[in-house]
Amino acid sequence: MTLRLADCLVDLFAERRRQTLSGAWSEVPEWVFCPETGGPLEARNFERTWFRVRRRARAMGVRPFKFHAARHTYASLALASGKSIRWTADQLGHASPMLTLKTYAHAMKEEEADLSFADFGSPGPALYGPCLRRGPRRRKRPRANHSEAFGFPGARDRI
Repeated sequence: MTLRLADCLVDLFAERRRQTLSGAWSEVPEWVFCPETGGPLEARNFERTWFRVRRRARAMGVRPFKFHAARHTYASLALASGKSIRWTADQLGHASPMLTLKTYAHAMKEEEADLSFADFGSPGPALYGPCLRRGPRRRKRPRANHSEAFGFPGARDRI
């Protein structure tokens, strides 16, 4: 959770406590987003509101989208703003940052404009040495088919 979100939730909790003291609720609701009764949101009420938002967007010329698109928008904006893959994966609840990278690679910056970490005028030693590989790189012989690639020689003869 980001610090900004935590601040918003603390402010919301304080507002709920004020409302409880003024008589709006008998006790502070345990749910963050709740109806006037203080219980959990009903799925149908949420869907009705979401469909209303979609209708208004369609009237303004925005193509229809599903609620899950908000998750993709959040992740894409986080990566485009420079957040790391690991941080974004944690925010989304992905088990591996690799899944996040595969899904959201399109949202990452292609080139880094800020080179302030590099000191090009430094008389010190180079950070990286020359490539030590000698000679041209040999290419492997392409396999005849997938069966031979997975260790089944002569599979083509049996077909």
